[in-house]
Amino acid sequence: MDKFEIRKANLQTLIDRVYGEGVWGAKAKFAKRLEKQPDYLSRLLYPKGKPGAKNVGEDLAREIEREFDLPQYSMDMPGLRFDQGPEEDFLMAEVVVRPRYLDQNYEKAAPGLRRIADEIANRILQMPEDRALKLKQAIELLVPADDVKN
Repeated sequence: MDKFEIRKANLQTLIDRVYGEGVWGAKAKFAKRLEKQPDYLSRLLYPKGKPGAKNVGEDLAREIEREFDLPQYSMDMPGLRFDQGPEEDFLMAEVVVRPRYLDQNYEKAAPGLRRIADEIANRILQMPEDRALKLKQAIELLVPADDVKN
């Protein structure tokens, strides 16, 4: 496996871990978080040799690591892992909670509402990763990210 194949596999692993394996719209949500076009992200995941396929380059790999608080160069290592110890479990739980929790709506919310959000986030951060991901998916079924109104 060359570094581009490793990065492609790790990209798919990260999408599956953050948004759920096989979840409809996961790639689009991932692309939006990176401020990339969904079709560009799809082309990054095309099989090698397929017309239109793109490689995950150095800059994008580092950008993904920064955005998802992954250790530097982890996108270049085979088998992107999240279960190496308590620090990695915490980082993965933070990836699940942080995208919606720490946005401008949180800053605009009343103090009482922020306290409730903090309590929920702390409980999610203490959950096993698989349970936190399932909870996130269930919440998104009820309130899709694109349907949230201010």
